[in-house]
Amino acid sequence: MNNETTVNTRDFSMVAYPKARQINTASVNHNASVSLSEEEGRVCLSGKGKSEPPSLNPCTVELYPKQKRLVTDIRMAFAKGAKRPCVQAATGFGKAIVLGYICRNAIEKMQKSGRNERVVISVDSLTLVDQLINTLEGMFGLTVGVIQGWNERFNLDAQVQIATPQTLTRRFASEHYGRLYQQYPVAMLLVDESHVQHRGIKEAAEYWDCKVIGFTATPYAKGMGLFYDALVKADTLDTLMEDGDLASYRAFSHATPDFADCKTSINGDIQADDKYDDGLIGDVVKTWKSKWSDRLTIGFATKIAKAEAFAKLFRENGVSSIAVHSKLSKEDAEQIIADFKSGKIRVLWSVASLIKGFDVPECSCMIDCQPTRSLMRHVQKGGRVLRKHPGKEYAVILDHAGNIQRNGLFEDASIDKLSMGKKNEKNPDRVEKEPQLIECPNCKVQMKPTKVCKNCGHEMQEYSKRDNPDEIGWQDGELVEFTNKAAGKRNRQASWEEKQQFIGGLRWVAANKHYKDGWVNHKYKEQFGVWPNDPRVKNQPAVPPSAKVNDFLVNSRKAYFAKANAKRKAVAA
Repeated sequence: MNNETTVNTRDFSMVAYPKARQINTASVNHNASVSLSEEEGRVCLSGKGKSEPPSLNPCTVELYPKQKRLVTDIRMAFAKGAKRPCVQAATGFGKAIVLGYICRNAIEKMQKSGRNERVVISVDSLTLVDQLINTLEGMFGLTVGVIQGWNERFNLDAQVQIATPQTLTRRFASEHYGRLYQQYPVAMLLVDESHVQHRGIKEAAEYWDCKVIGFTATPYAKGMGLFYDALVKADTLDTLMEDGDLASYRAFSHATPDFADCKTSINGDIQADDKYDDGLIGDVVKTWKSKWSDRLTIGFATKIAKAEAFAKLFRENGVSSIAVHSKLSKEDAEQIIADFKSGKIRVLWSVASLIKGFDVPECSCMIDCQPTRSLMRHVQKGGRVLRKHPGKEYAVILDHAGNIQRNGLFEDASIDKLSMGKKNEKNPDRVEKEPQLIECPNCKVQMKPTKVCKNCGHEMQEYSKRDNPDEIGWQDGELVEFTNKAAGKRNRQASWEEKQQFIGGLRWVAANKHYKDGWVNHKYKEQFGVWPNDPRVKNQPAVPPSAKVNDFLVNSRKAYFAKANAKRKAVAA
């Protein structure tokens, strides 16, 4: 070969060689090798015969029962005709293990049938790449390549490819080697954080015409049902906490100001800088130092400048604190997180950098100073501190932004189908509920949250307008524990037989009165404080209701009408 060097696919990043101008795509095939002309700086493809797929290393990983159930449910979704199911799996479920198992199983089947194809895992956070490599190689014995920029792990011969959707978009569109990526032999595409609807994922599914499985803890994005055609639900947060797979938590919150006239950013965060001191209630430093200063803590602010300001405020009060954000280099950010894990940093602030890929089980406290209407953002923030760890009896949520009151407890978020993005469709990422009634401290009349009492004119709360929107501040107040203690106590005390009898009675009533399944689920949660997602009650058939069920329904109706009457009186006033 005259002045032409054969390039192994491990060095395929050379196709981005700056001098490259042409690519021979007329005879592209899945088993081609790559060669680079040194004189012309041209990338070309030349078939060298079919290469043998790399052999599999031994694997002895055994899935937990909850993970086996999920894999079975995914298979059932495909058997029923789904082509792109989306899996809802909460933080702490062991998603990486399930991904590894699916990859291993797919590669084994392809090798038995003589197919030399790949499995691609898409991740939109670089922090997840190394975590997945360790799982796939160390636990499942797979060879792994990375399609991301100029990554040193580039190897298109590897059985599993970890790719970023941004890189896929650029490679598909490349004039020089786009055809190679478009015809890359892929049997299955696994999409992490599938609620983020990247263009590269849709292009990959179209070019590769392969099976697609999405994974996310928060499938609430509008229009997800236009791409994914089935929702497969793994064990939810409340079940994982009940079974000890996640730490439980105590949430401290407050009644929120009225943000009705505030704009909402594209990710659901409330933009209240010009009016409300971000709607924060309670001294952030004092609250944390009063009881929770022995915990590794993360905090969320509305912008980078405020994350830096909160970190500075903590340092001024003798607490080692720093902010991690997108303006830092990857090396600096990794060092900061390493110092946090070691305990050198006690409080770590962020805007969004800690939302995804942050895996520090030792962290057990979250300070929320970032008001949001987005269920996705709300649940993702809470999940950062729920991973179990020795000695972590429970996590603590210090919700100065009122997000618990606004969006509910993390385990309350639940949907039964994906959004189709229709014009008048309810946004699954928003909680639509009546605002909580408040009492005027002057005339004692109950009303919706407002700045000035419409009955007596009393100013309910003063809000400051600041010249510098990057300043931080809060209104005086105390956080109170937010939980349905009575329902939680009933859940702990009731046996599984009693719970089965209860939900069976609810299903009997629903069938006879033609109520929907959602009514049964909400009534069960009203009684026990958790959704009926555990298999021990989820599949319980209808049985005639017991006296306990009938009494519960009577009292529930009484409470409903009492609340409705109070609401009418408040409106009339």
